[in-house]
Amino acid sequence: MNKIKKYLFKIFRFLPLSKNKIVFIAHSASRFDCNPKAIFEELLQSNAQIKCIWILNKKLHHEYQDKYPNVLFVEPNSIKTFFHLSTCRVFINNQIHVYYKKIGFIKRPGQLYLQTWHGSFGMKHVPISDDIDTVREACADMDYWVTNSFFESNVYKNTFDKNAKFIEIGHARSDFLFLNHNKSIRSYYGLNDEVKIVLYAPTKREDSFNNFELDFKKLKFNKVTNIFWETDGSLDVTWAYIPDKNIGFHRISNTGSIVRPKSNFCTTEAIGEIPYEKLVLEGKKIDFLVKPLDYNVTEHAYPLFDLNYVKSRKVAIDYLNNIGIISHGRFG
Repeated sequence: MNKIKKYLFKIFRFLPLSKNKIVFIAHSASRFDCNPKAIFEELLQSNAQIKCIWILNKKLHHEYQDKYPNVLFVEPNSIKTFFHLSTCRVFINNQIHVYYKKIGFIKRPGQLYLQTWHGSFGMKHVPISDDIDTVREACADMDYWVTNSFFESNVYKNTFDKNAKFIEIGHARSDFLFLNHNKSIRSYYGLNDEVKIVLYAPTKREDSFNNFELDFKKLKFNKVTNIFWETDGSLDVTWAYIPDKNIGFHRISNTGSIVRPKSNFCTTEAIGEIPYEKLVLEGKKIDFLVKPLDYNVTEHAYPLFDLNYVKSRKVAIDYLNNIGIISHGRFG
């Protein structure tokens, strides 16, 4: 089958390029979002005379066809996709086109390939799980990587292609953060249009540069309210978040499942300092909660931190060290 696809790419290469056709793909055709979508929507708003092709899994077509009637949605493994990839003027992607490279895609002279990688800030490690030679060949097709900084450009250059060219103008998907709020900020602070706005967000913590102070005591924080419940025994998960705005708890921990012998009790959590009576009423909305046993408000994520935390932690660490286990990490 791959041989047939390779022949199709070879045949379509003899067809002329469509100078106003742009092909978009995001997350290997699994989603309609990210930087390709942001660029796509900006082009639509500009009334540019273009023909847009979106490579997208078929099961998602119905979600967008009515909203974008003038856009052609094609399946990622279809003959139409091979045709449009071979004859488009511009190809915009947010991942590496390894699959199409394996089955014969070669960027033609006159085509422009923009890589708008889905990562952010260049801080995340970029693993390469595909054949490295195929990845390198695919990267060689890209004319430009659109990045948000010199640092991010270097990450991609060192990871993918040392000869890559970059356009350091930021991620298109983030533009909306600046387009709609600029005037309201100026109005709030009484600034005219000529004044430039700079966001100062310090992260330095050492004493070597004592050019600002961070008063953590003035920072607002929410407490956490917990109720310890007897259950009917039907709760069969360790913990779970509750995505229901009509229930006043945000999480339930099946405390009874992690002790021996197992017992029928659990802990509900709610952000903020909430009265006991209110949470008891909320508990009546959940069938497996039988009756409240205890109530606690903590300034931390877990009640344990309020109750002799230093002593409890030392006992646990000493025990682990005694049996040859080194505790490290979030709870270490």
